[in-house]
Amino acid sequence: MSQPSVRSLAVIVSLDLHGYSRLTEQDEIGTHRALMACMRTQLEPIVRQHGGIVVKLTGDGALVRFAHAARALDAMIRFQREVAAAEAGFPESRRLEFRVGIHLASTIQEDGDVFGHGVNLAVRLQEVAEPGSIFLSEAVAVLLDPVARPPLERLGRRPLKNIKEKVDVYCWRPCRREPRCRARHAGTVIAAVLIANVILPTAALNVAEPSDGVVADPTRAPRPAARREDWVESYHGLRGRPLDGGINTTMAAAERSLETRRAIAEDAYLQALALYDRHTPKAFARAIDILDEALKLEPNDGATNALLAALYWGGHQNRWQIGRGMTRADMLHQAQHHLHRAGAGRALALMVRSEMLTTSGRHARALEVAERAIRLEPDQAAGHYAKGSALLFAGRAAEAEAPIRTAIRLDPHASRYLFGLALAQFSMDHFDAAERILAWATAQNSEDDWPHLLMAATQGHLGLRASAQQAIGRFDRLSLTRRGWFASQIPYVYSWPFQRKQDRDRLHAGMVLAGIPEIRR
Repeated sequence: MSQPSVRSLAVIVSLDLHGYSRLTEQDEIGTHRALMACMRTQLEPIVRQHGGIVVKLTGDGALVRFAHAARALDAMIRFQREVAAAEAGFPESRRLEFRVGIHLASTIQEDGDVFGHGVNLAVRLQEVAEPGSIFLSEAVAVLLDPVARPPLERLGRRPLKNIKEKVDVYCWRPCRREPRCRARHAGTVIAAVLIANVILPTAALNVAEPSDGVVADPTRAPRPAARREDWVESYHGLRGRPLDGGINTTMAAAERSLETRRAIAEDAYLQALALYDRHTPKAFARAIDILDEALKLEPNDGATNALLAALYWGGHQNRWQIGRGMTRADMLHQAQHHLHRAGAGRALALMVRSEMLTTSGRHARALEVAERAIRLEPDQAAGHYAKGSALLFAGRAAEAEAPIRTAIRLDPHASRYLFGLALAQFSMDHFDAAERILAWATAQNSEDDWPHLLMAATQGHLGLRASAQQAIGRFDRLSLTRRGWFASQIPYVYSWPFQRKQDRDRLHAGMVLAGIPEIRR
């Protein structure tokens, strides 16, 4: 009896043997035996060790499913390295070399197999991959830690066979200086079994090796680095940390020297910036507390005031209750106060100004301010996202996509940027693409509530009523504690700052199709 179909998010890996037809023409039986031995003794153990499942063998390759992007990439890097080491002793014309494609998408799972557009895209990535390399989509790349991940090369947006939209492709290539060794029985092409921890220790997967022409994405550095002391924590070290640790324990050190005071304020800024990217009311409240303490040390610091303006503006826009008994009017007043203190020399401050203009319906002026932010600090994500947001709400979603993607590359930790990219796709009626992007956003930060609501509207348009109801439930759970109301009580879905009525209608229709019975206009 067949099992019912289930739709779920998965990382799909497609791999095939490069030159399979040529190898089988030379030695059909030997090539088949070598391939099957490679699948049994190398691929399957590696996949199991990394928590994946070999869905099926495809004749000249395999289809594999993982739950986590990082584990999928680590497993395939290890597989490619082991195969390369095992085949090194043979002539190039006789070596087994694999091409690998990886994509993250919502897939249909039925009777142990996987189906859907996401599977097709992984296969198309594999087809254009170079022998011995791994090609992965942006959907996978944005979920990887930009510091700990292996070096990747961004190849740009590429067309893929029978795929309507171009795909942003990243590539991993092996270091050409990797040691290679292999022994085969004379006169056969059957793969010899090599123990994985002899050929390549698992720990080596975490080491970023040099690679010709391959440079990892730079870590965002919004301000000059502070002098390191035992109380200074790095920005990336704070990812995933509890919200109750931080700057307060270091305030006593402020009496040491002016240099120390500045270093403590710098550390406070970095902690608050990490919290800002989490995009939850609890994180915002904690960030404000930290920055208030920092202002006691550096009251005129422009970057600190700009970040405080962004935090208060975010609380106002999201209608979050961030403590202290503050009303939305109070938060707006605080945002304007800190904008004035920040001045016009920070991209983040200009982003807030641009969003304020967009909200008030001044879309053209909002775009001008965003472009000024980019000219001022082109390596900061804030200006690029502000430009994308201004274009999006002005009804120019197709133009908005490029600056929003730039913001994501500059700051891959900010789930709100993924929300903006998904809203751009939604506004172009690309609902499949919007759903995939929202899946990345919710996987990256499940506590950010708005992606769940947009997911419901998107799945409403896709006819996925049951999935949309689940998304509404997740939004309601978060919204009830943050605002005191459910999705059906949203007072301003129809007043999102779209310049065109058709964009507001699209969002409203998606909510209705998702099963929200009444939405106030």
